[in-house]
Amino acid sequence: MSSRKLAPARVFPVCRRSWKCTSAVMPASFRARTATPRREYAAARRRALQRQQDHDRPLELWLVVEEAALRRPVGGNELMAAQIKYLIHAAALPNVTIQVMPTAKGPHAAMAGTFALMEFGTKAPTVVYVDSIAGNVYLEKERDVRKFIQTFDLVRAAGPDPQETPAVLENIAREMHQT
Repeated sequence: MSSRKLAPARVFPVCRRSWKCTSAVMPASFRARTATPRREYAAARRRALQRQQDHDRPLELWLVVEEAALRRPVGGNELMAAQIKYLIHAAALPNVTIQVMPTAKGPHAAMAGTFALMEFGTKAPTVVYVDSIAGNVYLEKERDVRKFIQTFDLVRAAGPDPQETPAVLENIAREMHQT
C-alpha cells in the first residue's frame, strides 16, 4: 500500500495503539456484540499497522481527526495525553500529514462516518474501507471510490493548515494534564 487517507477520525485510528489504549476503545465500541477473540484480533491488526508505519518505506498517511475525538477521555486523561503526544511525534514525520478539524467549524462533508482511502499506486486500484457497527465494508467500484475521494478532498480543504497541527495538539495535551 502506498498511502492511506482517513477522515474524519473519531478515535485514534493510527496512533500508537498500546494494548491499554485498544482495550479502552474496544469495549465501548463492541460491548455486548463482540467476543474477546475479535477484540484481540482488532488489536493485533492495529499493531501490524504500526509496524508497517515503522518500516523502511513507510506508507504515506493523511489523517483528518475531529477535535472532539482528541478531547474524548477514552482510557483517562493520562492515556489520552500520551496518545496526543504520539500524534505530535507522528505529525513531524515526512510521510504523515495530520489535520485537526475544529469542532467550532461545525458540520463537514464526512459527517456520515469514518472511512479510509487505501491507495496502492499502480499495483491495484484504490479501495475504500468503511468501519461501522454493521461491520467492515470495502468498496472497490470506481464510482464509489470517486465519491469518497471527493468527500476526502472536501474535508481536507475545509480543515486547517496541517502546519497548525502541532500547536493544536500541544494545547490539547496541556489541557489533558490540567484536568
